Amino acid sequence: MFMPFFKFGKKKKEEEKKKEEEKKKEEFPKLPKEEVPVYKPTITEEEVEAIKEAVEEVTPPKKKIKVAETKPKKEKEEKEEISYPETVEIEEKPLFVKIDKYKDVMRTIKELKIKLDEANAILSEIAKIKEEEEKELQKWTAELGKIKDKLISIDKSLFEV
Repeated sequence: MFMPFFKFGKKKKEEEKKKEEEKKKEEFPKLPKEEVPVYKPTITEEEVEAIKEAVEEVTPPKKKIKVAETKPKKEKEEKEEISYPETVEIEEKPLFVKIDKYKDVMRTIKELKIKLDEANAILSEIAKIKEEEEKELQKWTAELGKIKDKLISIDKSLFEV
């Protein structure tokens, strides 16, 4: 007689253990405590200032755009005329660029400046060479003129006799 009663208590304990195990399974696993990562800026203060200056240069003032006044089409029944504003203010907002792209653009601009300086140096050297060439051509022209004059004087002296 006591056996069935004893089994009933055992079942209850087993059910409680199962419930506890299910609760443990449902709980999130405990993660080790680690420090939260901290953002460390990848650009210097100088670059930040350069970006700010570039944005200020690019940001244009507000512009007023004239809008032509239009009238609605007349239908069979005349409706009230709708008036539209003559000017509309459009606010130009600053342009935001990813820092990586900004750095790429700045690097490309530096490279372009270097290439322009090289091209300028080459052009000035070509101009110098052209100037020297021009001087040589003038000397040759002068020499040819002297030779021509000598030939003419020789020809005159030979045929005058």
